Amino acid sequence: MKNFINMALSVGLAIAIVGGGIYLMSKSSQWAPAKAPTPILGNAMPGTQMNHPQTAMAPQTTAQASGQSPIIKCVVNGKTTYSDQPCANGIRQQQVELHDSNGIVSPNAATVQAARQRIQAEMQTEATAVSTTSTGKQADPFICSALSAEINSIDAATRNRLDAYEMQRLRIRREEVRTQQFRSGC
Repeated sequence: MKNFINMALSVGLAIAIVGGGIYLMSKSSQWAPAKAPTPILGNAMPGTQMNHPQTAMAPQTTAQASGQSPIIKCVVNGKTTYSDQPCANGIRQQQVELHDSNGIVSPNAATVQAARQRIQAEMQTEATAVSTTSTGKQADPFICSALSAEINSIDAATRNRLDAYEMQRLRIRREEVRTQQFRSGC
């Protein structure tokens, strides 16, 4: 009798929890926060109307969006300078558009070149290590094809339902054949 009461109480409680969750989910759209209106920044682009906030927004650089002064590039006698002030009269200037990098910094050319040289050196070291482990003689194509065929048959056998002992035996045999391939230079 006690088990029946506990089970009925558990079922009733589960139904109440699930029903309450469904009720809350159905009413949750009523409590969704309203979207704030999009502010209109800058002047309207030519050919657009002001009643469309999406088209009225001018594109901004990161500096403009954060309220900072724009960065200006000045070229004087072949030398480039950057400033937040306009260039002197008669000097070519260009506004630099900044993009937020989200904390990712691009490496400089020297770092990239050093990394390439290090990788090439490692690749040559590994290639030298592999070539010194080889016996130096040409691999027999018949032996290589026979070893490859044996590996294929072992792989096909492992796709069947086998007991753990048989799977272990095939794994060990496959490892032995792969070692033979390596030593033969296949």
